[in-house]
Amino acid sequence: MSKIRTLDKAIKELKENDPNCDLTLSALRRKVLNNEIPYSKSGNKYLVDLETLPQILFNTNINLKKGSNSYEVN
Repeated sequence: MSKIRTLDKAIKELKENDPNCDLTLSALRRKVLNNEIPYSKSGNKYLVDLETLPQILFNTNINLKKGSNSYEVN
């Protein structure tokens, strides 16, 4: 099952698991707004899948589809 989190909770959980994590809330928000990370919206909140987030951030073989929040792995 996916771990769907708001951006704030995603950062907090990443830092709990890795205290040396340097990803910031503003950097994550910027990546979401630039469609670099797939997300869903619930009202005004942006939601991300915490389980796939590290793979998407660090895998250069993942391409987001234009106009969509889905992605494909090359």
